[in-house]
Amino acid sequence: MNLVRLFVRRPVLTSVTVLIAVFVGAYSYLSLGMTLTPEVDLPLVVVSTVYETGIRELWNHFLQRFICLI
Repeated sequence: MNLVRLFVRRPVLTSVTVLIAVFVGAYSYLSLGMTLTPEVDLPLVVVSTVYETGIRELWNHFLQRFICLI
Protein backbone atom coordinates (compact mmCIF):
# COMPACT_ATOMS: atom_id res chain seq x y z
CA MET A 1 0.00 0.00 0.00
CA ASN A 2 1.23 3.46 -0.83
CA LEU A 3 2.35 5.43 2.24
CA VAL A 4 0.58 8.62 1.13
CA ARG A 5 -2.67 6.73 0.53
CA LEU A 6 -2.38 5.16 4.00
CA PHE A 7 -2.04 8.55 5.71
CA VAL A 8 -4.86 10.08 3.66
CA ARG A 9 -7.26 7.24 4.45
CA ARG A 10 -6.38 7.21 8.15
CA PRO A 11 -6.21 10.79 9.51
CA VAL A 12 -6.01 9.59 13.11
CA LEU A 13 -2.87 7.63 12.30
CA THR A 14 -1.43 10.77 10.70
CA SER A 15 -2.24 12.86 13.77
CA VAL A 16 -0.77 10.32 16.17
CA THR A 17 2.40 10.00 14.07
CA VAL A 18 2.89 13.77 14.02
CA LEU A 19 2.26 14.04 17.78
CA ILE A 20 4.78 11.29 18.49
CA ALA A 21 7.37 13.07 16.35
CA VAL A 22 6.71 16.37 18.16
CA PHE A 23 6.96 14.79 21.61
CA VAL A 24 10.15 12.90 20.75
CA GLY A 25 11.67 16.11 19.37
CA ALA A 26 10.65 18.14 22.44
CA TYR A 27 12.01 15.48 24.79
CA SER A 28 15.28 15.33 22.86
CA TYR A 29 15.63 19.12 22.91
CA LEU A 30 14.90 19.38 26.63
CA SER A 31 17.28 16.55 27.51
CA LEU A 32 20.08 18.14 25.46
CA GLY A 33 22.87 19.24 27.76
CA MET A 34 23.71 22.92 28.03
CA THR A 35 27.31 22.15 27.10
CA LEU A 36 26.13 21.07 23.65
CA THR A 37 24.27 24.28 22.85
CA PRO A 38 26.31 27.14 21.39
CA GLU A 39 26.43 30.59 22.96
CA VAL A 40 24.78 33.11 20.69
CA ASP A 41 25.18 36.87 20.87
CA LEU A 42 22.04 38.73 19.86
CA PRO A 43 22.55 41.21 17.04
CA LEU A 44 22.48 44.90 17.91
CA VAL A 45 21.63 47.68 15.48
CA VAL A 46 22.59 51.27 16.21
CA VAL A 47 21.21 54.06 14.03
CA SER A 48 22.84 57.46 14.27
CA THR A 49 21.72 60.45 12.22
CA VAL A 50 22.74 64.08 12.05
CA TYR A 51 20.18 66.54 10.69
CA GLU A 52 20.65 69.94 12.24
CA THR A 53 17.68 71.80 10.77
CA GLY A 54 15.04 69.20 11.55
CA ILE A 55 12.88 68.65 14.58
CA ARG A 56 14.39 65.90 16.71
CA GLU A 57 11.10 64.32 17.82
CA LEU A 58 9.79 64.21 14.26
CA TRP A 59 12.89 62.41 12.99
CA ASN A 60 12.95 60.01 15.94
CA HIS A 61 9.33 59.10 15.23
CA PHE A 62 10.03 58.69 11.50
CA LEU A 63 13.08 56.48 12.06
CA GLN A 64 11.32 54.33 14.65
CA ARG A 65 8.43 53.69 12.26
CA PHE A 66 10.84 52.96 9.39
CA ILE A 67 12.89 50.51 11.47
CA CYS A 68 9.75 48.76 12.72
CA LEU A 69 8.65 48.20 9.11
CA ILE A 70 11.88 46.39 8.25
